[in-house]
Amino acid sequence: MVRMRLKPFNPDKDLKKINRRYTKKQLLTTLLVLFVMITIGSSYAIFSIQPEYHTFLKAQVGEFSTGDIKLSVQVDGKAAEEFPKKDSGYTLEYLNCTNDSSYIWDEDNWELKISIKGPDECVASFGLTLATEIENLAPTNLSTMSNDDPDGNVRYIGKSPNNYVKFNNELWRIVGVFNIKGEDNNYKKRVKIVRNDSIGSLSWDTTPTTQINTDGKGINAWFQADVMSLLNLGHYWNRTSGVCYNGINNATTSCNYTTTGLLEASKNLISKVEWNTGSITAYDTTSNGLPNHFYTNERGDVVNTTSSDGVIREKTWVGIVGLLYPSDYGYATSGGTSASRQTCLNYIINKWDDPGYTECGTNNYLYDLNEDVWTLTVSATGKWNVFAISSDGRIGAFNAYRNKAVKPAVYLNSDVLLLDGKGTSTNPYIVGYKK
Repeated sequence: MVRMRLKPFNPDKDLKKINRRYTKKQLLTTLLVLFVMITIGSSYAIFSIQPEYHTFLKAQVGEFSTGDIKLSVQVDGKAAEEFPKKDSGYTLEYLNCTNDSSYIWDEDNWELKISIKGPDECVASFGLTLATEIENLAPTNLSTMSNDDPDGNVRYIGKSPNNYVKFNNELWRIVGVFNIKGEDNNYKKRVKIVRNDSIGSLSWDTTPTTQINTDGKGINAWFQADVMSLLNLGHYWNRTSGVCYNGINNATTSCNYTTTGLLEASKNLISKVEWNTGSITAYDTTSNGLPNHFYTNERGDVVNTTSSDGVIREKTWVGIVGLLYPSDYGYATSGGTSASRQTCLNYIINKWDDPGYTECGTNNYLYDLNEDVWTLTVSATGKWNVFAISSDGRIGAFNAYRNKAVKPAVYLNSDVLLLDGKGTSTNPYIVGYKK
């Protein structure tokens, strides 16, 4: 426990020390709005005091009193003498103060700032993030988790891993933990999740037949795709109803997300991040069609530059709600008796429906026997083609206007915590904050 006391302010003595150009009225007004901030740095476990207006009162820090504050630290529910180190997998769970002092937790600078208005006692509690909890499970769950993609990301694999999470009052699945760039350009470990069930069978994109060189079949550029707008700007994002696109030449259908769209509480748990929109050529060859090839190309510089529709494709997109990548599907397989996981990863993903390889798809929690599922990734050849997880177990390229299942995917905030649950469909993980 750390105890800090500030020297009481003596108005008769100390007012004389301050520059005469400030009137007493100005000084008293200033003093009424000042409050003290406590900054705690973990690197050296030093507790220091700074005033909010430190430029004006730099020399008088010890001469103004707002009372005492006592601060204790807990890590994993046990008393500690210092903060855990930054990037150690921990985050501030909550700060409890007897007299409700307010605070700001700065994750990037690893600082806790407390606004104290009177004597108070506070407890700062630190716990492991959801991302760290999942990574810690991997070594003892080798049959349902793996980290063998090119960047060593921890992923769930197999037909029925315990990776269910309750999100948006629905069942979603945890794909894995990834080091993802946020809109602030900082990389952080974030958990990617995908909705277990489809929100509808819709076009990835469609266009009017009058739009130049599209024939009404859509444009395979994610940043302007109809499904991107639905998820990030439209009815799904706003939890409203109306019409959605579902066919060639801007065909529409009614859609209602008043009960299945994103809740505000859910939006507070997810990050605006950089999604990879690199495209793929020759995906049906052994030199470019394996899961690791898809993974690399999704994150690569190749985009479709041959289309005559006038739309410039980009290799990244910054947004909130996306879809699975083809590589997410490829690396989610556990294989089976006829084809091991390694055999599947060494086989062309577009041909997982070949005899002897069907277990690559069927032993995969992202496989859907009943419908094709859209992914985020497009083909570098052709202005319409977008990849989908086919109901026959392979990854195929399809015209963007066709109707296929839409399963939203998001990245949770890096400081989200695991609150409860076992990851099963009946007892899913509960995630959120204790603050």
